[in-house]
Amino acid sequence: MSIPVVIDTDPGVDDALALALALASPELSVRAVTTVAGNVDLTTGTANAGYLLRILAPSTAIRLAQGCAKPLARELVTAEEVHGSDGLAGITGHERWRRSRAETRDIPADAVDAIVEEVEASPEPVTVIALGPLTNVAAAVRRDPAAMRRAGAIVVMGGSLHARGNVTPHAEFNFYVDPEAADVVLASGVPVVVTPLDVTHQLAVSDETVESRLASLADSRGAFLGELIRRARAEQFTGRGGKLLLHDPAAVGTLLWPELFTMESHPLTVDGGDGDLRGAMRSAAVDEGSRMAAQVAVDVAADAVVSRIVERLVAGGGPG
Repeated sequence: MSIPVVIDTDPGVDDALALALALASPELSVRAVTTVAGNVDLTTGTANAGYLLRILAPSTAIRLAQGCAKPLARELVTAEEVHGSDGLAGITGHERWRRSRAETRDIPADAVDAIVEEVEASPEPVTVIALGPLTNVAAAVRRDPAAMRRAGAIVVMGGSLHARGNVTPHAEFNFYVDPEAADVVLASGVPVVVTPLDVTHQLAVSDETVESRLASLADSRGAFLGELIRRARAEQFTGRGGKLLLHDPAAVGTLLWPELFTMESHPLTVDGGDGDLRGAMRSAAVDEGSRMAAQVAVDVAADAVVSRIVERLVAGGGPG
């Protein structure tokens, strides 16, 4: 039986690949996609989500709702310098893949309600996969904590336990953007699985054969993913000389292949200050209150996970 999931996202190149991975995986049933401001502003991210669902799941009716346009208590910080001005490495302006204006219209602004409703209404526990700042998920926890405690888990791409941050020496982007929201989620009492930079920095596509394999597929979905990866691996978007890190697909991977990840149990807090420590995640001291320990991925069988992600994207479904 597949796991019902809600994907909360700020698309985002690696968000797009994570969404493609989830949709291609029979182990998961994507019930809803909700958008949050992060990699790009909310309007752009919501347009990207509708665009991606049209290309990746054209015959499937998936609920789409947009959420919070800014963090709980701060001004928004975005990452267009990493993902491109459209958030998707410029592919939305490509002649074949041009984004329609219609994909920016008539999307309800009820992402927080959508998360709560999907968790509450499902006879099976719903897992929330959070790929962006945790603003929407924290708002859902605050709105109806009892309903959210029915969730199977909240799987979070974010934070850094032992690895260097990617915004400051201590902080990962999603937690840096909205540290207050991250702390609310980690203190929520809902089971949380954290996929931090400790493992995502080990997962990368750096071989042009990946995009070539996808581009050679007969279906338009494969060609789109091949072109997206080709563009995203260009140095002007990654700054890493052609290495595309699979941050968000890694979070989906912890659900699909947990045996390939080494997990540790930690009660966690997130620094809500300013400066280099803003958004820093750390294991909570004993005197900081009783928090449910999160499961934190600290190591990964990197080659095996990358291989499975690529094979699943190429296959478009079926066991990996």
